[in-house]
Amino acid sequence: MYYHIRRRSILYLAGLMVLLIAIGFTYSYLTRDKAPKQPPESVEADSEDEIRVTEANISENTGITSGEPDFGSVIFLERLYLKCGHALEDIAAINTGGTGLASDMLKITYPGFDIVELTPDRIKLRTEIDSYCPHHYIIGESDGYLAVYRALKENGALYQIETTGIQFESLGLEIQEKVREGLAVDTTEEIELLLENWES
Repeated sequence: MYYHIRRRSILYLAGLMVLLIAIGFTYSYLTRDKAPKQPPESVEADSEDEIRVTEANISENTGITSGEPDFGSVIFLERLYLKCGHALEDIAAINTGGTGLASDMLKITYPGFDIVELTPDRIKLRTEIDSYCPHHYIIGESDGYLAVYRALKENGALYQIETTGIQFESLGLEIQEKVREGLAVDTTEEIELLLENWES
């Protein structure tokens, strides 16, 4: 009986090894030569967020390059932030479907994005966000005090990172109005300088 149990264990182990080897070969075969045919254009990186920031052209761009995406198309997502005029572009995915993604499928997968380029090598989708990009600090008001916010890259929603001890009502009317709208600055040094001026 012990012999049969041991023999069955050896057979299970051998079968498991064959299965793992088959999975490894399959994965290797499916992932080979899937790199984009041309590398993405050079990226200007911010030392803090490592995201490409370029001045956005907010004018409407409705021209779509014809062509059905094919095996290995790179999908780029571009977000235009209307309040600061910047654009961020990321690689969202690599389309590995043999026949490519239809434009209807892209609209379902990436709601809120418009197709601006559709070629065998590159798919580019764009959306506009009525907020600031994540490269800014926004000074606002929270519970009667000045607070510092950052914006999420995905949707521009603000999240609070710091509350100051400066009362909102102690500021002049012109500064209060700017803070209500959201006063954007680029560095922590600028924030410190503004807060020092307002405290005095």
